[in-house]
This record gives sequence, C-alpha cells and structure tokens, in this order.
Amino acid sequence: MDWAEVIAFIATVFSLVANFPQVWKSRKPGCTEDLHLYTFIIHFLACVLWSVYAYGLDLQIMFVECLICAVLNMVIISFIVRDMTINTDENNKNVRDSVCPEHEAR
Repeated sequence: MDWAEVIAFIATVFSLVANFPQVWKSRKPGCTEDLHLYTFIIHFLACVLWSVYAYGLDLQIMFVECLICAVLNMVIISFIVRDMTINTDENNKNVRDSVCPEHEAR
C-alpha cells in the first residue's frame, strides 16, 4: 500500500464510523423526529453517484465506502419513513418518550 491508499482507507473508516451512531440512534421507533428526510435522500443520492464515479475510475476503496454509506443512508431513510407513517402526534410523543431518553428532559 502506498501513502494515498492508506489515506483513502483511513478516510473510509472515518466516513463509515460517522454514520453508525445515527443508524444506532434511529433504530428505535420515534427517535427520528430531529432528522430531515430530504437531507438523507440527498446524501444517499450523492453516495450512489460517488460510487458510480469510483467504479468508473476503478477506485475500489471509494466504491465500497460509498456503497456502504448509501446502504446506511437507506436504513436511516426507512426509519424516518417508518416514524412518519406509524405515528400520530400524540402517539409519537408517547413512543418517543418511552424509547428516546434524550426527549424525556423536554
């Protein structure tokens, strides 16, 4: 591995690690209230486009990282949509307060 590949690998690890806490927090119903759907849709599309770009230039590390980031964004999008479709205002508050400790202080 040359220095550029090492830098690419480290950047890949950082990009992926940055997404996992958001996925972990969002897994519980009602915990996506502070997330904006369009933000994650745009990030998902960016990841897909970057992966196509990386594939075209035969950049394997970037290709894999972008695909994994796209999958993580799709997971978060599915959690946001889940919370939008199953919760009314009152039910959302009850669910959110029971599973999201950071909302109890509000």
